[in-house]
Amino acid sequence: MSSRVLLKYAVLSCIALLMLYLSAAMVAREYRKRNAVLDIWGTSIHQKTPEQYYLFNGTSVYRLSSDRLHVYEAWEAISGAPDESGEFHFSEEAQTRPSEGPIPAGRYRIAVRLLQDISERNGIWSLEAWNRIAAAPFWRRFLTSGLLREREPDKWGRFFVRLTPYPETNCFGRNFFVLHGGTEKGSRGCIDMGNNEVELFQDMLQNFKDTGGVDLWVDYHFQPSASSAPIHAKPARWDR
Repeated sequence: MSSRVLLKYAVLSCIALLMLYLSAAMVAREYRKRNAVLDIWGTSIHQKTPEQYYLFNGTSVYRLSSDRLHVYEAWEAISGAPDESGEFHFSEEAQTRPSEGPIPAGRYRIAVRLLQDISERNGIWSLEAWNRIAAAPFWRRFLTSGLLREREPDKWGRFFVRLTPYPETNCFGRNFFVLHGGTEKGSRGCIDMGNNEVELFQDMLQNFKDTGGVDLWVDYHFQPSASSAPIHAKPARWDR
């Protein structure tokens, strides 16, 4: 066998090994993000009890104390698609419906530390940054952020963030939940903040950036305590 043929096979073998390595790295990274939720230092946060977190109950997103007795802020929000009469439903049966039902009840993680990292598709994104990456050459999207598609502002708003479920959260086989804004009221399972997404993300940065992230609970039975200070949820104004 000639040296030229040997060189050819060597180059092809290197390319194949590189592609295998990149594929394995992407799978490993995605698995780690889905199944081992970590803080900014790479430490498991499963056993930590935060002083505050966010909670969505079907009508609003609240920033609460860990004992749920004090409400600091509240924003109107919704999840899932409305029925023919325009009503939203949050039963467990409704939560099982793919691409239609509301986000399943449970605990999710928001990686606030990724707010300005436009190379990380699991972080918090501005729509402008996302679409700029989505319009980049194929090789760049494949190597840095996966296969991204451009998103429409009326459905996604100006900012959005991925909600990573904890292992104990039963998502009924559903995935890729996001918290976002937009002018169309409702979603395919995400939490839709309407016009409130910018203020909510500013609140995240102000209160949780140093901790690396924050939990968001979905509890459709939650009602603010009557003893807490009265907080009126800021209107979402989906018709902006």
